[in-house]
Amino acid sequence: MPSRHRYRKKSGKQVRSTSEKRKPSGSPTDSLPPKTPRQLVQSTIQMPSVFTFEASTPEQTAENQETEPVSEKQHCDQNQNLSQDSFSMNVSANQKDISYPSTIFNFINDASIDILTTKLSRALMLPQLQDKFAKLFESVAKDLIEGLARDIVQPLKQEIIHLRHELEMKTDDLEQYSRRNSLRISGLPESKEENTEALVMEVLRDLHPDLTASDIDRCHRVGKKNMDRNRQVIVKFVSYRNRHKVISNRRMLRQNRSSVYINEDLTKHRSKLFKLTRDLKAKHLISSTWTYDGRVYVEEQPEGVMRVILCESDLDKYR
Repeated sequence: MPSRHRYRKKSGKQVRSTSEKRKPSGSPTDSLPPKTPRQLVQSTIQMPSVFTFEASTPEQTAENQETEPVSEKQHCDQNQNLSQDSFSMNVSANQKDISYPSTIFNFINDASIDILTTKLSRALMLPQLQDKFAKLFESVAKDLIEGLARDIVQPLKQEIIHLRHELEMKTDDLEQYSRRNSLRISGLPESKEENTEALVMEVLRDLHPDLTASDIDRCHRVGKKNMDRNRQVIVKFVSYRNRHKVISNRRMLRQNRSSVYINEDLTKHRSKLFKLTRDLKAKHLISSTWTYDGRVYVEEQPEGVMRVILCESDLDKYR
């Protein structure tokens, strides 16, 4: 078969033209024309061998740029030689690693991420998914709030109730202490031009003969006027000793003034408790009830144990 190469004589020897000299290469693939990124990806997927990704260095780029261009005829000869050596390349393919620039695979990776991100963003914009996400968020938030209310808010609420009760009791004690020198008189006839102090002194002298007008700090009726009943009179004594002597002898009023009653000046809370204990006595659930220095007492049985009533819950055992 005649050779396709052209020869020229020089110094008695046949040598190949300089322009037709074959380009030296480290591997058969260096003489192939450059491939596009798509062709590289396709060929990479089809090859079963193991790949090693190496980034191209500036020295390799400069070396590739300094290589001489290959003529069309030389390119055909190279393709023929490559076809003849394909079998040997396939045999050695499993033993050698083929290197490709890592930038190509980074490009593919970035493109895949962009596509997945776009599809996920579009999927999240669907009304059905938005409704499901809203319901799920509402359910999780509700469970979280209920857990916080159960673990944190509820104990704090109980503590607030307890502290509030203690504060109310202490406030009631202070208010009752401020009334320790006062008494309330019920059943005194009321008129338009009455002298309240004279009426009070007339009643109190029956219980404490040595009492004088100077022992009374002040006295007046309390509440709104009512034509159907007489309003109470509150009397404040100068000293607790005179007040205590009067309240101790109040049973003497039953002899001369059976319609007049003298009681301690109680707070609103203790007045309510005393009203409840009197109702229990009327139903014969307790033996007796009374007040002393602002405290409400009950007696379950005659000559039995006396108990102090501080709140309504203390009366539950008698109901």
